[in-house]
Amino acid sequence: MQERKRKNGKSAHLIQFVLKGRRRSVFLGVKNPKRVANELSFFIDSLIASVEYGTTPERRVLNWVENLDEELRQRLGRAGLIAVSKPLTLPELIDLYMEEEAPSLKASTLRGKELKFRQAARHMDFSILADRLSVADATRLKTELEKTVSPPTRTGILKAMARVYSWGMTMELVAKNPFAQVPKGSFLNKSKEHFVPSDVYRRVVASCDDAELRALFALYRIGGLRFSEAFEARWEDVDWEAERFTVRSPKTAESGKDRRVVPLFTELRRQLEALRSQTGASKGLIATKYTPNTTYVAIRQAISKAGVPLWERLIQNLRSSRANEIYREFGELAESAWIGHSARTAQNHYLHLLESDFEKAIKDDV
Repeated sequence: MQERKRKNGKSAHLIQFVLKGRRRSVFLGVKNPKRVANELSFFIDSLIASVEYGTTPERRVLNWVENLDEELRQRLGRAGLIAVSKPLTLPELIDLYMEEEAPSLKASTLRGKELKFRQAARHMDFSILADRLSVADATRLKTELEKTVSPPTRTGILKAMARVYSWGMTMELVAKNPFAQVPKGSFLNKSKEHFVPSDVYRRVVASCDDAELRALFALYRIGGLRFSEAFEARWEDVDWEAERFTVRSPKTAESGKDRRVVPLFTELRRQLEALRSQTGASKGLIATKYTPNTTYVAIRQAISKAGVPLWERLIQNLRSSRANEIYREFGELAESAWIGHSARTAQNHYLHLLESDFEKAIKDDV
């Protein structure tokens, strides 16, 4: 403990220590008698150990903390030694949640969460204290979102807000979750499902400007890859002799499924061979010219050039179109293994009735 003399002759005490690898200090000011400073020095080791190892301090330490004046309590809280009971605003609660979640989330997932919170902020008072938000406030947010965003987007925002409050209750930062009882809806939106038939694929791929774009388009529509997976694909992943293609999947890596093996379908092989013949590449990334942003623009331009009406969910509907074909030709097991998701996800987001199903039903009717 250091003792500093002020110009007025009074002593001010400063306690310095190391917590989680960082040097910190608690300035006790001149209001606190030297006895309090000595007491804090006595208890400091117990408080540090509790924070470092996630344990509860001894009862006598807790009793001492409970009897501190509010100013000193806040200083200990800012130093990271104890939790303080200062009411949090809604943005502060969200910031704490994001700090806690950030290490375990991908950058794209974090950006998605941040976007959801910004969208919520446009439709409600974000200056409110987190514990003051009521079920009525949460319901009003749902009503406002129903007027301005799609049902899946609304569902995502409401579920993100509910997750924040659920976490806040676990951390004892808030007493209730006002979103718990608010119906949040579903991410499903069957109205945006669109099957891209093979003749449309051929027209669009013929309108692509170069071999790399044609290969990317084939990876999505014939290989059934996710948008990000095409930019992870490497020439080393193509087994020409065994006619297999290993798909690297960052999205499912955390669940232990960082890759899957799909057939090197004839049309996919044709486009990849054309690109390999042009570039002479045998190693490294398959996509070297196009980026995620430029690929979207280029595919949209190819669709327009082919005279085909643009469909929603550009890449997802290419992937779901292939999922439907594989399911019908090879069954549920192959569809799940080659497209890379569970049967439930397939039913909810990928598989749907086609026009050909209705036509077949009519022909087979006896």
